[in-house]
Amino acid sequence: MLNRDGCVTLAKSVLNSIPVYSMQNFWLPEGVCESIDRITRSFIWGSQHSHWVTRETVTKPMTQRGLGVRTARNTNTSLLGKHVWSLLHHQTKPWVALLSHKYLQHGSIFLSREYKRCSYTWLSITKAAELLEPGFRFRVGTGDMPVWYDRWNPNGFLCDMVDYVNIQDFNLTLKDVYENGMWLWNNMATIIPSQVPQEFNSLFLNSTIADTVIWSAAQNHVFMAKTAYWWLQSQANVSLGAQAENNSWMWLMKIPQNIKFFLWLTSHKSLPTKFFLVYRHLSSNPFCCRCSNQVESVLHLLRDCDKACSVWSMFQPTLVVDFAEHDSSVWLHKHATCATGALFCLICWFIWRDRNAMTFSNENWQEWFIASQVNNMLNIISNQQECQPRNRYTVQVAWKPPPPTVLKLNTDGSSLVNPGQSGFGGVIRDSQRDWIIGYTGSCGVTTSLQAELFALA
Repeated sequence: MLNRDGCVTLAKSVLNSIPVYSMQNFWLPEGVCESIDRITRSFIWGSQHSHWVTRETVTKPMTQRGLGVRTARNTNTSLLGKHVWSLLHHQTKPWVALLSHKYLQHGSIFLSREYKRCSYTWLSITKAAELLEPGFRFRVGTGDMPVWYDRWNPNGFLCDMVDYVNIQDFNLTLKDVYENGMWLWNNMATIIPSQVPQEFNSLFLNSTIADTVIWSAAQNHVFMAKTAYWWLQSQANVSLGAQAENNSWMWLMKIPQNIKFFLWLTSHKSLPTKFFLVYRHLSSNPFCCRCSNQVESVLHLLRDCDKACSVWSMFQPTLVVDFAEHDSSVWLHKHATCATGALFCLICWFIWRDRNAMTFSNENWQEWFIASQVNNMLNIISNQQECQPRNRYTVQVAWKPPPPTVLKLNTDGSSLVNPGQSGFGGVIRDSQRDWIIGYTGSCGVTTSLQAELFALA
């Protein structure tokens, strides 16, 4: 069976990836997104009553004390955002030209109206554009964009800041009201409030670059689904009052992954100790199973219990433990990030395993046995770090054209089951990658190997 860390890895690599194809083209209903998230959480934690850490924490980045598990809604929105970017920058694509001609009479995806009989794909793109719009920013260059009805102003449309737009100024562009580094607001027939020009004193035109829309959440200002997702997550975290603190130290340690997950639970004070289980109404006995006279909190379990103290004393003076700290998260961070951090984490891990062995199997590990387990694991980690890594090289897997005057044949054959309904095909191309001729066929019920041979026959 998978441990919790294995479940997290599988959830991030498989469960989060299964609906990606549909998410790229369609706005999934809210109920579907909630069901996907619920299935992912249940797979990680095992049941609906043992979610040790909140959903908001689990979906944060790993640098912010989360696990980086993606939410379905923000994943859906960020993937649809790629279509928004194409509508803004890749007008030569056939599908972009088609949708733009049909729905974008006003010129911009951010100005599009809701059509009663539009396609669901277009409706999905407009919903994503509405959520992602605050992340896009206009970069003024030559000044060819309209003054009144374009979002070059980060505070909104300029037409919304005036009482009315004079008909003489209706078709003005930015470069029409800019000359020699100065804005000519007073030369316009439209009356502009005095506070508005002050907002644009730091804005200058640049004739060397074009007016364009950029993605403000990326350093290169190019939209990517990854940066869009974490931008959406950061917007949600800001609304919840979350602080962006860097806590990636535990994930960078050279220790097994399941121990890192143990440290992560401990740092969130969500390790399922007796005290924690009573707090969650899953148990009625909060006392330590080893000494039976103290409440089993994280600090008591890992540090203050008599048996834990005996284990820590066996590693002195190599490791000196602070017994004065009263906050388990601070105590953990202080010792895990020092020079002997790996040793400290391994001792905590095997003390926890000794507690579980006593709780579930009624096994009592002796102190010397725990110390030997720690030393064995530490030696294994040290030997792995001393091993020289292999030289890695990249192999480009791509179709290579044949030499001039030579044609190249590529074939393939497959079956639905082996044996089963089978088919084959092939294509011939020249050195210029031009298609010369191709063929396909069916070979009835046979094996995949025979289908491959039929393709060559």
